Amino acid sequence: MLPISASYFWITNISKRNVSLRDLGITVPAGRSWNLLDKRHHSFTPEELYQSATNGSLATKCDKIVIRKYPPAINTQPKIEIVTNPTIPTRRRSTVQIEQTYHEELDMSDDAILDQPTDPTDR
Repeated sequence: MLPISASYFWITNISKRNVSLRDLGITVPAGRSWNLLDKRHHSFTPEELYQSATNGSLATKCDKIVIRKYPPAINTQPKIEIVTNPTIPTRRRSTVQIEQTYHEELDMSDDAILDQPTDPTDR
């Protein structure tokens, strides 16, 4: 006997591809579980689902679509808490040391630069 109740009829696509159920007019995505008697998303009757499960597309694609006896368990993973005011230590001193070196050849006036010969062979 098929697990048809008044409130749920769960199917699960266990293949890695989307499976089309032609007689029901739906395509089940890979790895998804659906309640076909959920009135918010589907409008199937238990008779339609029973007919499809006995000699319709649910019966022919039983290697890809599995009819579940119980609804899938809800995965309750622990949530990661986000701190809104984190305390980040600030650096008071930089790790980079800045050196200021003095070069005499760069400390020349504009007139002294113009007096120097520009051709290196003139020296």
